[in-house]
Amino acid sequence: MRAVLLAALLLSGCSPVYVYKAWRGQARLMSARRPIEKVLADPAADAATKRKLELVLDVRRYAFETIGIPKTGNYSEYSKVDGPAVSWVVSGSKRTALEPKTWWFPFVGSVPYKGFFDKADAEAENAALEKDGWDAFYGGVSAYSTLRWFQDPVLSTMLEQPDGALAEVLIHELTHTALFFKSQVDFNEALATYVGETACRRFLAARYGADSKELAQYLKSLEEQEARSKLLDELYAELDALYKSPASDAEKLEKRTPIFERCAKRLGYKKLNNAVLLSQRRYRYDLSDFRRAHEKAGNDWRKFLDAMKALDRRSPREDLKRRLDGTRN
Repeated sequence: MRAVLLAALLLSGCSPVYVYKAWRGQARLMSARRPIEKVLADPAADAATKRKLELVLDVRRYAFETIGIPKTGNYSEYSKVDGPAVSWVVSGSKRTALEPKTWWFPFVGSVPYKGFFDKADAEAENAALEKDGWDAFYGGVSAYSTLRWFQDPVLSTMLEQPDGALAEVLIHELTHTALFFKSQVDFNEALATYVGETACRRFLAARYGADSKELAQYLKSLEEQEARSKLLDELYAELDALYKSPASDAEKLEKRTPIFERCAKRLGYKKLNNAVLLSQRRYRYDLSDFRRAHEKAGNDWRKFLDAMKALDRRSPREDLKRRLDGTRN
């Protein structure tokens, strides 16, 4: 328990109350852990949970043996979570510029979101941001990574997803344990998304077959995500042009309203503002450079990850483009 508190203090840098609540929430998860092997051997455990946990073990092996992600104890244990989400994440943005609100934490640096284990705390933070003049957004998440500070367990919220989505999120989060650039959240998330999606397609084909319903269902979900990403990119470009125009702030706020209303309807979002746009867009923004780098590495995962590790840690996205284009100094 003392180690959990120490890590929370190291990773937080926020108020004592925030630190305590983060420690309490993490400790609750850690204390509820059970080794997956014990759950699989438990006659009282339901068949659906066992099937998903067997899938988890297969994904871990694939990540470690095929992708080359350094082996850890992450996702070798299981924790049951009450409610639809394990935590709640708050994001903010300027209202007349696509610039995120950021928080600073030791070791991870500047990040464009803040997490809470209590939904009421997330709602309060969201309301405080709006009161201070920010666009704000909060939502529940089914999984997160502590970047090897803790041995992250598989959560019951994760098992509610289809097989493809579960495999992808596991590979995504494990990628964070292999490679993480301080204060480069957008790059980290896009990289993990590329690895998660690309490796998941191959894993599903290997486990279930190229003509399986599991792979077909996952590929369909990727097509839907691609279409949504295209709309988000178009929205970003339209708003960016508006915000950089000579119009007054009042005019910009007036003109953006019908833009958000139109796009929210197309995307099926109940709420859409700058904070929502930035939080949704970062995961799949410009994955083409990762694809190019992977092809340059002969589609060898280990060579690809080594190439990513060699990037300039202060500006990995820019360095990657320079290396791919042959303009690196």
